[in-house]
Amino acid sequence: MSDFLSIGASAINVYRQAIATTSNNISNVNTEGYSKQEVKITESYPTQIANYYLGTGAFTGSVQRSYDEFVERSLRDSASDLDATTPFIEYTQRIVDIMGSETSNLANAIDAFFNANQLLSVEPASIPLRNEVLNSGSELASRFNTLSAQVDSVAAESKAKVNSTVSQINGLADQLLAVNKQLGRKSDVTKQPPQLMDQRDLILRKMASLVTIGVNESDNGEVSVNLGGPGRGFVFVDSRGTQRVGIANDSADPSSDVQLVLDPRGKKQPIPVLNGGELGGLLAFRSEVVAVVRDGLDHLAVEFAANVNETHRQGVDLRGSFGGDVFSIAPSYDISTDAVTGDISVAMEVIDYSELPSNTMRVMYRESSDSWLVFSGATVYPEAELSADNAFTYKGLQLIVSGQANDGDTLTITPRDRPATTFAMTLNDPYELAASEPMSLRPAVSNSADLSAALSYIPASARSEGFENGISLSQLKPNRSSESDFVLSASNNRPVLKIDAGSHSQTVLFDIGPNSDQKIQIFTAESAHLAGTSLTSAEATALKTGDGGFNTTAAYSSAYLNKSGTDAYLDNAIRLGAIGFRTERLVDQIDPITGSLITESVAFEAAISSGAIPIYENTSGASEDYIADGTLSLNGNALGPLTLTNGEVLSAATVKEWLTDEADRLGISDVTIEASNTLIVNEIDPSKTLEINGESISFDPSVTMAEMVDIINASTNDTNVRAEWLSDSSFKLVNAAGHAGENIVLGGTDSTTALNLSTGVYTGRFSIASAEQSEVALTIASGQPSDMGRLGFYTGIYSDQPLNEELAVFVTGTGAVGASITNSRMTAAEDTEQQLPAAPYKLNFTAESVYTITDIATDTVVATRAFEYGKPIEYRGTSISFEAKPSKGDEFFVEANSSPAGNNKNLLALMEWSKRPIISGQTFTEAYLDLVTGVGSRSEMSELRQEALKVVYDQAYNSREQASGVNLDDEAANLIRFQQAYQAAAQVVQASQKAFDILMRIS
Repeated sequence: MSDFLSIGASAINVYRQAIATTSNNISNVNTEGYSKQEVKITESYPTQIANYYLGTGAFTGSVQRSYDEFVERSLRDSASDLDATTPFIEYTQRIVDIMGSETSNLANAIDAFFNANQLLSVEPASIPLRNEVLNSGSELASRFNTLSAQVDSVAAESKAKVNSTVSQINGLADQLLAVNKQLGRKSDVTKQPPQLMDQRDLILRKMASLVTIGVNESDNGEVSVNLGGPGRGFVFVDSRGTQRVGIANDSADPSSDVQLVLDPRGKKQPIPVLNGGELGGLLAFRSEVVAVVRDGLDHLAVEFAANVNETHRQGVDLRGSFGGDVFSIAPSYDISTDAVTGDISVAMEVIDYSELPSNTMRVMYRESSDSWLVFSGATVYPEAELSADNAFTYKGLQLIVSGQANDGDTLTITPRDRPATTFAMTLNDPYELAASEPMSLRPAVSNSADLSAALSYIPASARSEGFENGISLSQLKPNRSSESDFVLSASNNRPVLKIDAGSHSQTVLFDIGPNSDQKIQIFTAESAHLAGTSLTSAEATALKTGDGGFNTTAAYSSAYLNKSGTDAYLDNAIRLGAIGFRTERLVDQIDPITGSLITESVAFEAAISSGAIPIYENTSGASEDYIADGTLSLNGNALGPLTLTNGEVLSAATVKEWLTDEADRLGISDVTIEASNTLIVNEIDPSKTLEINGESISFDPSVTMAEMVDIINASTNDTNVRAEWLSDSSFKLVNAAGHAGENIVLGGTDSTTALNLSTGVYTGRFSIASAEQSEVALTIASGQPSDMGRLGFYTGIYSDQPLNEELAVFVTGTGAVGASITNSRMTAAEDTEQQLPAAPYKLNFTAESVYTITDIATDTVVATRAFEYGKPIEYRGTSISFEAKPSKGDEFFVEANSSPAGNNKNLLALMEWSKRPIISGQTFTEAYLDLVTGVGSRSEMSELRQEALKVVYDQAYNSREQASGVNLDDEAANLIRFQQAYQAAAQVVQASQKAFDILMRIS
């Protein structure tokens, strides 16, 4: 039954709790993460009396904390965005201060270096001024090193901060897991202690300030947390446990890549880029600032050293020697084989400084495709797939792998020393500073007028790239078998092959048969025809039309076609045919005295050997020249004709007799010519018949291999063929004495004989050798490659000396031709000795519109060109311009500079690099300043972003404070209100007491 005593008592209890809650709010006004609490006052269930209800008072339904999920999420997200800007701005500004300071500013050092060169150009022989150039270069190198080291120092600090932040994140994850476990004891969030919920939200806010997170809340208040935001799939805290955050490929190197992973000791799941929180800001700084600055400095160091060195090497110093490198860079990498199980060894070499990787690379072998997959950092997708050759190249690194890798074997390549860190001044002798140009221009004294001409040099990057068509010989590998390496289609208007200047020692062989119409023609870019068959000017022009590598102003010249000795082009004969050279090789042998293995140099005589002689029978009805007179040459001497009588069948013996007679006629001594014919028998079939050279060979059906040898030898006098035992399962047929090289004709009643060899004519082979001469050469004179094919030879291309220019090789005619590369001599190995831009040459105007270029040393006219006044004459890296139009008969000589002391032309060329747009259309100084400006702009933009994000954060914070924060004014008002209600409730109780007393007195 309702009475006002119980109503008053319940009210007193309610407002006592309300006052206590308000007092708790006031006392926790400065408690971090505290959310204000509210007492939920609920009306008690009324009592029904007759037809009406009487209230029974109120009671405390619950004490709840003020919480808005959306406001809390907004606060976390805005804090994460804002906190990301703080480390980014702090560290970026330090980089700006370093790069812009007077003590480490690279732009000033670059300008000082070029200014020192400019002062020296006024007095190029001055030793003090030369020393000043060396000093400025040393200072520049020091600036590169210092700047790189200081950037690395900041990078190291940022990396240490990344490690610390990751540790904090893992620590907060552990705390959150502990809270989750406590929350898991209740099934509904309304039953959770407010203090525990506040602790959960505070941990989440701290976590969001370190890294962007996504939070999913369950019904009981437990949460799971995703790195990078909601829905990212990188859960690292939930009700069951945590996954640690770690760094893959962690290294002491401050410049090494930072790749975050989940579960670093287990599955190592890579985490994509994180943009928010302190960790996101640190990672953004490393990827957007450190990596950019580091790569920019390295690229600047590589380009500066390469361009200055290139120009300096083209000059001449005070001693008359070519200049060396002014600067050096020595980037290096560590290679780890810890993840390799196969039996392999790995060597690595830097071959191109311009594109070296700046981050850790992993190279993994994939057995299914026999290839190497390249990964950058800890990425899961390869950025390249390379063929698993013995040596393969990627980003300027060449890896040489020996042995057999197993599937999954992984090589880890880590940068150790970068270009900017190792940039050094290598020149230290002022006399070795190459101020002078390497060549000088001298007009002939007989020139018709005082005509002024200027000589300049063309940078390697601006020179012609050579022929556009054809396979480059230097890119092909020597053939290790008798089969062709590649197949070429004959073309009558473009090269099929190009022989590089300075390529390694190789010979290309063409398999052109005896009846082929294919011909080989070899040209220079200046249209000089060096080897092949005679062409008309129209035919030569037609050949060149399909390739822009030919100089269009040059006229066709056959003056050096197939010439040798001093009559050859540049005194270097380009020959077609078959040539064998005397060589010496190191051979392992057993010492007969000690029995130990020793290596001795053994001389191998010059020799060439043919393939099987083509089958040919003269059926013309009269004698004919199988090889025409003067078609081929032996050791430079034209051979007479190889004549076959009517009905005569060609054999190796016939060729031997012809060559022997011709050698005697020409007086070629110390040459041994041999012929032979050998057939290998690996099994016999006694069920078949056998005839040898028309003689029937009889044998028993059960004959054995050994018996067959005896039976054949019993008929040698009739067949001129004998059998020689090789092993238990094979023997060979050879010519009998006095019949070397003759054809062997096998016959029988079946297409296959008892020797398991087809019926038909088997021709022999011949060889030419010399123990004394340095070479044996059977070459084309007035003939063509099919003449070599008529004698069983491939047609090879041979050069007497190293080639100093690229040559175009045409194969004309129809059809395809097989070709192969051998290790026989084509050119000498690469010449590392410095050379003049061009061999000394003479320019002679044979007419006002025509001039010739003549190599002075060999008196070879290398080019005859049309002249157009106003355009410079360019030849092999040199350029000549005229102030007035030359006249017929005018000559100019371009020679090695004999007076380097007073010449400053190379210094002027070097100074030009300070003005040229080398790096992305900018000079070296501009590129550096642009790098500094770019970093500064990033810092300024981040500061502006920070200001904007601060407004967003403040709004989110204020919203949270309005929703969940303790407001002392509101709490004071609540306190007064609840106190008054409490007092009123007390009055009700007091009134009930008085009423009770009155009733007691009445009774």
